Amino acid sequence: STGGVCLLLPTREVTHIQKITVNQRDYAVGFPLALLQRYLNVRMAPTLLAFFGSLLFIFLLFPLFFRVNLMTPMEELLQGVRQVQAGNLHVVTPIRYQDEIGFLSASFNTMVRSIEQAERQLQDYNRTLEQKVADRTQELSQTLADLKATQQELIQAEKMAALGKLVANIAHEINTPLGAIRASTMNIANALHE
Repeated sequence: STGGVCLLLPTREVTHIQKITVNQRDYAVGFPLALLQRYLNVRMAPTLLAFFGSLLFIFLLFPLFFRVNLMTPMEELLQGVRQVQAGNLHVVTPIRYQDEIGFLSASFNTMVRSIEQAERQLQDYNRTLEQKVADRTQELSQTLADLKATQQELIQAEKMAALGKLVANIAHEINTPLGAIRASTMNIANALHE
């Protein structure tokens, strides 16, 4: 012990010296290299194994996991979107897992079915609209024909009414002098008989 420091040193191969203080006294402790290596080998083996296992997972298994669980379903979903954009409404994207991408795929499939149903309804509306237009055009054509016939009848009735009025006027014009002549003739005949 020199100056309050007690040195406990092994006789050979001291590799590490640690200064520690106990009861206000400083001590230096050394470890032999072989003992330190054995200690580190026992303690570090699980740590190194976990480290290299993690590296193996990160560099080999994680990309495979990422590809199978994320990239493949996303590519299938994008392929479905491209097919719908091209006009194919009979596409169904597979739902591999019940996760966010599975929910997205299910929602996409539901949306495609809704679009397909709406398109069918629109086509049905177009067909029925064409039939309604044809029916309405037929009705309008019939109404127009009836209107023209009624117009012709009205014109004919108007002509007959005008002709009747003309005949009545002519008859009045003829009957007035004839009435006067008849009255005069009757007066003359009465006067001659008398």
